[in-house]
Amino acid sequence: MKLERNGNNYKELMEIMVVNGMINKKTYQPKDLQILLEGFSEGFFSNLKKAQTELKQQTEQFKSIRTKLQTKIECLEKELLQGKQFLMVLSFLLLIILVLLVFGNICLIKRFMAKFNKNGFKHVRMTVGGDVGEMEQI
Repeated sequence: MKLERNGNNYKELMEIMVVNGMINKKTYQPKDLQILLEGFSEGFFSNLKKAQTELKQQTEQFKSIRTKLQTKIECLEKELLQGKQFLMVLSFLLLIILVLLVFGNICLIKRFMAKFNKNGFKHVRMTVGGDVGEMEQI
């Protein structure tokens, strides 16, 4: 059987040769091998070009995805920085409020103590050098 090239690709030619037992029985002619080799080389180079274009497309996709991710990362870093700044301002304000509350409580306690000291309450102080439990009034 002689193979003719009617738009058959490499795989089809190989199947035809295997089905007919040409390869196993070595009943093929040199022209058949030439057609088979040409089909293989065309298929190989077309597959190679396809792989090359796919690789270029995937590389471009990777680059675009990488730039998108980079911009997202930069945006998230800015948001994180803004959040940290907000927390610092908030904690500073809370510290000021806490200091004012403590100072206000101290002033209220002093006023309260001064008011009751004027009304007859006296301080009681423990003496250092005397007996245990000895107190003196001021």
